Amino acid sequence: MKSQVLEWSEELATGLDIVDNQHKGLINFINDLTNNIDLDHKKELKYFNSVKDEITNYIIEHFSTEENIMELNNINKRFLDQHRYEHSTFIKKIGGIIETSEINFSLDDVVFFLIEWVINHINQTDKNSLNKGMIT
Repeated sequence: MKSQVLEWSEELATGLDIVDNQHKGLINFINDLTNNIDLDHKKELKYFNSVKDEITNYIIEHFSTEENIMELNNINKRFLDQHRYEHSTFIKKIGGIIETSEINFSLDDVVFFLIEWVINHINQTDKNSLNKGMIT
């Protein structure tokens, strides 16, 4: 039976269907990664290598969607720049994980990082943008 370490709830909803649906997709990726945690790190690495491009491309597309929505709605430049900075920092961190994955890899660490980042980003950045009326 597949476990779900993270489940979508309305508490995570931003109110923007396209963004919420993409967030649900990120949660599905995290749960798939979780279900492939194994004591054999070689198996984990093989699995991660098979999905890392798909996950990375999905995340980049999601970030682009959020930023485009913000631009189209004339979000305050300071908030847009902060949002882009958070996205850029995330991409660099994931890039570092991928770059060093052959040397020192733990799927547990990847999952923990993704859970923490996704939940914090949705609750502290995405929802704040919506709640403060920066996105309409």
